[in-house]
Amino acid sequence: MFQCGKPFSYSRIGSLLEIKSVRSVIDYCDYLEESYLFDLITMYSPSIRKQLANPKKAFCVDPALAAANSLSFSKDLGRKLENYVYLHLRRSFKEIQYFQNKDSECDFVVKWNEEIIGAVQVCWELNSDNLHREIKGLQAALSETQAPKGVLLTWNQEDLLEG
Repeated sequence: MFQCGKPFSYSRIGSLLEIKSVRSVIDYCDYLEESYLFDLITMYSPSIRKQLANPKKAFCVDPALAAANSLSFSKDLGRKLENYVYLHLRRSFKEIQYFQNKDSECDFVVKWNEEIIGAVQVCWELNSDNLHREIKGLQAALSETQAPKGVLLTWNQEDLLEG
């Protein structure tokens, strides 16, 4: 049903599961969140209305339980790393959102006391195929949110990028 770290809409889940009422899907997702199986985060927007209307991202609170019950054959290490980074962030920060505009996405925008303090982009491995996309998403988030600091996190690479 959910793919950790991938945006979803209630109406899309409803059509996939053949549930006619979107309200029922919202209720079911709330039950999953209240039972501490998933956390749902909203897309960054200064408008609360846009936050509610746009797709959410789901993250597994227990990645081992998710892996044991997964129907996917791919390891999808990037999404797993993103889930672990989310779990680490939520230990220290209550407000975490993701950023998306028409041509880029950043995995996390972190707030502290209603002030955006940073943006975090996660990918398993940075290479020539994804370098531009990952940096573009992080820069777009930093620019639009006016966040003072951004981090591009990978599994085992270390570099300092200017700008």
